[in-house]
Amino acid sequence: MEPCACGNRGCWEKYASETSVLLNILAAEPGDASDVEWISRRIAEGDDLQRIHNQLYSQISHYREISLSGIGRKS
Repeated sequence: MEPCACGNRGCWEKYASETSVLLNILAAEPGDASDVEWISRRIAEGDDLQRIHNQLYSQISHYREISLSGIGRKS
């Protein structure tokens, strides 16, 4: 697991947050990917970023399911 900005590993923020999606899109897109507005324009234009976006949201959904499955469990 990669470290989170806080220095810990396995944080929800690192894998299942909106920030995580945006950072992963920026990292996955070579060239001039520079900000959220750029990403939004590309997705709206039907660019291949839509595919990347869908894959990343699928990944985030997976991590959210894992985190939610532990709510209410007694250890």
